[in-house]
Amino acid sequence: MTAMKGDFINPAEPSTLKAMLSHSKRSGSTYKGSMTVKELLRVSAWTRATLWWKLASGVKVNWTLTVTPAGLPRTMSTRLSSPKVGLGPVTMETTYSGWGAKVSIKAPPASETTTELDSDKALLRLPPAPKR
Repeated sequence: MTAMKGDFINPAEPSTLKAMLSHSKRSGSTYKGSMTVKELLRVSAWTRATLWWKLASGVKVNWTLTVTPAGLPRTMSTRLSSPKVGLGPVTMETTYSGWGAKVSIKAPPASETTTELDSDKALLRLPPAPKR
């Protein structure tokens, strides 16, 4: 679901950030670049897990990444299109904040979880994941 509502590129993933920077031109605190979906899938576990629609391996993903003075991602704009599958230009904007903040993530009590889909959501059907 992440790539449906968020970005399928994660610059906080070290291997992805390294690849992005090696395919970018820098101007101040902004990096602009691109790479093919095939290259991105090769370097990014995040992308392999979240990119649920099938794109041709040659489709280019373009981005603009702005970093903080400490070099941490601040904002990212991602653009791509794949006319062969009817995906017309898509732009995603992501903002990163709270670097270094302490967080606590706790699983909900077992009494509040289920493995069954709610009956009112039973009609929800996602497209099949791409074959890898």
